Amino acid sequence: MLTPAREGVRFEEFDLSDHLLAGLADAGYVLATPVQVMAIPPILEGREAVVQARTGTGKTAAFGLPLLELLDPRVTGVQALVLTPTRELAQQVADEINLLGSHGPIFAVAVRGGDSMAKQLQALRKGAQIVVGTPGRVLDHLERGTLPLKRLAYFVLDEADEMLSLGFARELGQIMRHLPKKRRTLLFSATFPEVIERMVQKHVSDPIRVSLGDDETLRGQVEHHYYICPRAEKDRYLVAVLDAERIESALVFCSRRDETRSVARTLQRAGYHALPINSDLTQAERDEVMRQIRRGELTVLVATDIAARGIDITDLRHVVNYSTPESSEAYVHRTGRTGRLGRAGRAVTLVGATELSFLKSIEGIKDLRIEEQRLPPEEIIMAHRVDRLMHDLKRIATLRSPEDKIRGDREDWKLVAQRLQEEPQNREVLYLLLQSFFEGVRKTTAAAASGTAIDEMAREEAPAGEASAGRERRAARPRPRRAR
Repeated sequence: MLTPAREGVRFEEFDLSDHLLAGLADAGYVLATPVQVMAIPPILEGREAVVQARTGTGKTAAFGLPLLELLDPRVTGVQALVLTPTRELAQQVADEINLLGSHGPIFAVAVRGGDSMAKQLQALRKGAQIVVGTPGRVLDHLERGTLPLKRLAYFVLDEADEMLSLGFARELGQIMRHLPKKRRTLLFSATFPEVIERMVQKHVSDPIRVSLGDDETLRGQVEHHYYICPRAEKDRYLVAVLDAERIESALVFCSRRDETRSVARTLQRAGYHALPINSDLTQAERDEVMRQIRRGELTVLVATDIAARGIDITDLRHVVNYSTPESSEAYVHRTGRTGRLGRAGRAVTLVGATELSFLKSIEGIKDLRIEEQRLPPEEIIMAHRVDRLMHDLKRIATLRSPEDKIRGDREDWKLVAQRLQEEPQNREVLYLLLQSFFEGVRKTTAAAASGTAIDEMAREEAPAGEASAGRERRAARPRPRRAR
């Protein structure tokens, strides 16, 4: 096992080509993270590697930079295969590798379900040296004979524990039978259950081992808290906690798909720009949600554990466990999404009295401290809520479209606004306008990115017969078994 990484290491200290240093500069990378410091040099020396590190520690560059350095641009065909558990992670990894390698000859292509097979075939024929894919779609290509691996030099398993927990063990075994025996394997995983260790013993030869244990990384910059709340009041507590903690960006975890939808609606009614993400959404809908996250338009993402896997939100301040995690490993994966790359973060769990003993047991297993928090007085929460709503109104008022600017200001609307301010009897009108905005406009805006949310709203407003027909049409739609 390697000793802890030195701090303040610049990428220039690694034996990297100038074009990779230029790519790092483009990406804004200056100092290497601990996992990069410990993993990059031995991988560059040709060692196989087994790395324990959670999402957000810089894993992609830890294997991506050595691949871009070591692969031979003169050799046509796939030289590195990277497997990821989810479609979103496959695209993110391919995008980051291409950004780091943008000044060089090596490029990556994402091979994932939900994308055009024809476009993937075209990219493979153009000579992509690195393929990043989900197990299902990679296996499709292997079975079709469209992904030749005879020149493969590197096989990378990213988030191996997630891949197995999602049920990809069979596909993974089939893929590995297609790999050439003379290859190097790089395995990255946040946790190392026994099944992962058996995989290492069987498929990795004398690897260098790097460990940023989850207990160490959890303690890092993340504060862990819990609020005890009655089950019947969980929705009220959730909104109160978000207001009390002045949450700017959060990932809220639920245990079921229907729960993500109901919780997102609760937050929308409270004036939060919140959207659910679950396996009911199409890939196009998921991609639109991710675009809103990257643009900073979405305040709260409400997700199940499975749907959130592979989602990379760089500056996530809070993780909120609306539903208690089912295991200590699930707690690691959930809360590891905040406090990334040295940033501060907070992990909050809403827990019933009967669930408290399990939550406290995680402290001993993962060697961390989860402290109880109590809600401040109602007037403090209300003051925070009013500040948030005023901030949102002011922010949206400044976001004027080009069409608005071309049309110019409406003098009559200005005069109406002035009278609303000046005449006390218009307070009820102001209240109705605010209610319409926060429960109407905001709700419609939040739903626009999600066919699921739109369907839910339509059923709420439709007559009973139409709602029933909508449920039947939805039930008839086949649901995919796995990410491909």
